[in-house]
Amino acid sequence: MLLPGVGILGALMVVPQAALTQEVPATVILAQKGPDRGGARWLQQLNLSPEQMQKIQDIRARYKSQIEQNSQTLRLAQQELSNLMAGVASTNEIREKHRQVQQLRQQLAQIRFESMLEIREVLNPAQRRQFIQMMQQRRRNSLHRLNPL
Repeated sequence: MLLPGVGILGALMVVPQAALTQEVPATVILAQKGPDRGGARWLQQLNLSPEQMQKIQDIRARYKSQIEQNSQTLRLAQQELSNLMAGVASTNEIREKHRQVQQLRQQLAQIRFESMLEIREVLNPAQRRQFIQMMQQRRRNSLHRLNPL
């Protein structure tokens, strides 16, 4: 399942194939979140100029409704798939719904990837490196929480 409010930025340098996978990598989680959900922290940590901040906010605003709409469509399709699995639907019906869910995931990943590429262009090389380090740390922390051995 995809995380709500999942965003853009970072996966290009860390895991370029991530836009084609079923799961959203930890490297793209922050960029599309609003300040009320923690998404602005990475902006502050990168010491962006006011101009960079404005450009990134404009990019995020441009993609926000599209990401929200596609996320909602995906959530509904995932719920329908769960209902089919729990019910008496035929194997073919379930396969078709699964194919639809996979296609919706791919579309959402593509939108996020395009947004990420636009945001990446706003960052200078040092900011890109710093961001990747932040995301790698976040990913390590996330993996540790999932498997705290």
